[in-house]
Amino acid sequence: MRLQEMLRVLTAAAVGLAVIGCQESPMESTGGGVPLASTREVNLLCPMTGSVVAPSVPTRSFEGRTVGFACVMCPGRWDQLSSDAKRARLAAALADQKSMVINTRCPITGNPVNVQAAMRAYMGNIVGFCDPTCGETWDRLPDDQKQARLGAAMKK
Repeated sequence: MRLQEMLRVLTAAAVGLAVIGCQESPMESTGGGVPLASTREVNLLCPMTGSVVAPSVPTRSFEGRTVGFACVMCPGRWDQLSSDAKRARLAAALADQKSMVINTRCPITGNPVNVQAAMRAYMGNIVGFCDPTCGETWDRLPDDQKQARLGAAMKK
């Protein structure tokens, strides 16, 4: 009986997510330290919703750059926009992500963050680095080291 009950709940949740799709909501924390975007996308925030980009969602190429999205409905909505609208939404997402960096010190070196250098999505937040190589180093760290380094950088 218990297993059937759990299956009904999971099925209802899956149907609910499929019906709801993505929301026009601010960035939410996913917890667990799961990486939210790969380093291949030019953006960390979805140009359609402002939520953090999800690695499992298909991307689109635009003006020689790879654009990431937060949910499976966003790429289709993106495809319907004019080039000017795409350019404006992508620019807004890039500007927003710079203002949402949660740290002022690089979690790798302790130096001041340079948002022009590198940023990564982590646990529903945007983490900044002082140099592109620091972002690459971050990508290779296990989650427990990321949490410790970020905590230390935020206390400085």
